Amino acid sequence: MNRPLIFPVSTSSSQIQGLNHLRLLAALLVFLQHSLSSSHLDEWIDIGGFRIGRIGTAIFFLLSGYLSAVTTRKPATWLKDRLVFLFPAYWIVTLAGFFLAWVTATKSFDSWQFLSQMLGTGYLTHGDHIVNVATWFMSPLLLLYCTVTLVRLTNARYTLPLIILGMCAAAVAKEAEFAATRCHAVTFLTAFAVGVVEPRRRVMGAMVMAGLFVILSFIQPEFRYGATAAILLIPAFYIRTELSLSRSFTKIAYEWFLVHGLCLAIVNHLTSNAWVILAGGGLLAIAAAAFLHAVVLRLRSVTPAVMSHLWRMMNNWPVKSRRSALHAEIQQGIGNNSPDATSRCAVESVVR
Repeated sequence: MNRPLIFPVSTSSSQIQGLNHLRLLAALLVFLQHSLSSSHLDEWIDIGGFRIGRIGTAIFFLLSGYLSAVTTRKPATWLKDRLVFLFPAYWIVTLAGFFLAWVTATKSFDSWQFLSQMLGTGYLTHGDHIVNVATWFMSPLLLLYCTVTLVRLTNARYTLPLIILGMCAAAVAKEAEFAATRCHAVTFLTAFAVGVVEPRRRVMGAMVMAGLFVILSFIQPEFRYGATAAILLIPAFYIRTELSLSRSFTKIAYEWFLVHGLCLAIVNHLTSNAWVILAGGGLLAIAAAAFLHAVVLRLRSVTPAVMSHLWRMMNNWPVKSRRSALHAEIQQGIGNNSPDATSRCAVESVVR
């Protein structure tokens, strides 16, 4: 008997709470690096040869890959739900970013860049020149979501290892450009493979992933961030303690990743004090993320009703037009004592 490819996600607190804590840690590390960089304190970003923000980014891709595997939804439905979740908030923040860039004249752009970023492909076409560079992750994430959807639609026991091997070969290439992004992609796909296995074997899968990445880091140093993320995933499976901070942040985590760069830029435009940028940017990012989350929820609640109303209007418009034309013709026929008036009344009754 063949085992299912995707196993149901565990509902135990040991998994859910641990992943929530990892997500909060990733956000703190990313924000700390970006705030220090905004304050021109780049020498504090490296700790023991590690860039703290890249550890957070690796954790983010690891969690995204792992959670992509443990869903029980059908592949096409899951991908559609992911796109519906990602794009509304992303569009709002991207529009705000372009508006601020235009008003402040801090970054030049053209219509092609605007279109590319609205489609989520800006990092692929414009690299680090994108507006609100903190949203660069959208482009590789969309590609990875499409990749794992195809994997789930095919025989993953053959396609997934081949894809991971191919990405590893590309990541260890000597070209420095996009090396970190390629390594993050391997982190995502390998974490997806960890999620594919049976729940009781996932800890062992995380250990294998960490060991593999440690070996690869001797060839491509960027793999050390994925190794660190995999090592942190192991104890996360066993954490049972619930923190209200982690639970609350999880609700707005995606929106926070989108807005924190703009919030830091706004505060940095007002002051150069590192502590004010850190505290002010953090508070502003949390408030903006919570507000954006509420706006998106509101849009999702009213969109089905609006679309349904528009659909009914579109469907009824031709019928109403035909009725109006028939009424006018019938009235004209009656006024002229047309012998066809009776037959036209019969036609009108059919239209109704």
